[in-house]
Amino acid sequence: MTNQSRTIAKKDPSAQRLQQSRQVEIEEHNASASAQAGLSLNILGALSCALSSKSKKTTHQNCDGSTHYVEDRHEAGQAYGQAAANGAAFAAVNANEGRRKQKALETVDHLGIEGRMEE
Repeated sequence: MTNQSRTIAKKDPSAQRLQQSRQVEIEEHNASASAQAGLSLNILGALSCALSSKSKKTTHQNCDGSTHYVEDRHEAGQAYGQAAANGAAFAAVNANEGRRKQKALETVDHLGIEGRMEE
C-alpha cells in the first residue's frame, strides 16, 4: 500500500460524520425613486385709455321773442390693452433598482473550521 492510500484508510469515519454542511442563499433587492417638478408663470398687463368730450351750446332767438337752445355734444373714448404671459415647467424623474443573489455551501469540519464554497 502506498503512503497516500494509508492516509485515506486511516481516516476516522466518526470524524467524517461530524462534518456539517448547510446551504446558504442570500438575496438582496433594493429600489429607489425620486421625482421633481416645477412651474414658473409670469403675467404682465397694461391698459391705457383716453376720453374726450366736446360740447357746443347755441341759442337762437326767434322773431316772436322766444329763444331756442341747441346743445351739440361729441364724446369719444378709446381704450388700448396689452397683455403678455410667459410660463415654463420642468420635471425630472430618477429610478434605480438592483438585485443580488448569492448561493454558498458552508461546511464545518470536525475541528470547527468553517469553509465556504460560493456558486
